[in-house]
Amino acid sequence: MDNQSYELSEIVMAEKMKEKFDITVNDELIGLNIYAAQKKFEDYRLKYDTLIDDESPYGFDSNIASQLGKTLMKFSTDNYKNDRLMLTERIVKKMKKVMIPYEEELFHNIVYVYTESQQWSDVADLLRDQTMPELCNPSIKTVSYLKNNLVYCFQNNVR
Repeated sequence: MDNQSYELSEIVMAEKMKEKFDITVNDELIGLNIYAAQKKFEDYRLKYDTLIDDESPYGFDSNIASQLGKTLMKFSTDNYKNDRLMLTERIVKKMKKVMIPYEEELFHNIVYVYTESQQWSDVADLLRDQTMPELCNPSIKTVSYLKNNLVYCFQNNVR
């Protein structure tokens, strides 16, 4: 999609809200994807909070978790590094609270954010928590990525 499509989508959403149509989880996810693609972090954050909040009318499932992880990766510049780490930690806490298994892509995205932020103890905790195959089945891409980056971990107790 190009920027004109995004702008049109925002107009449609605004009109839908003005006419008091029911907003569905798919509408929220579309908004999340649009704001992530446009790099509108403040608007993205509002949608993110709506979807991950304990009082969210949509609940929390693996689809929402995966979308949050995927869209969060769009904010890859250094300006958003701390914000992305903080939002990733919220996903991990919510996943642990609700006891939802990680999908491959979400697990890779979380490992990527923790590794890029050099949060080695968080990577170790995540790996320890996901030792059961029914909780997570990481892809070869994630395992290779971790092996390649463990060289940069200077904490022997984590390695």
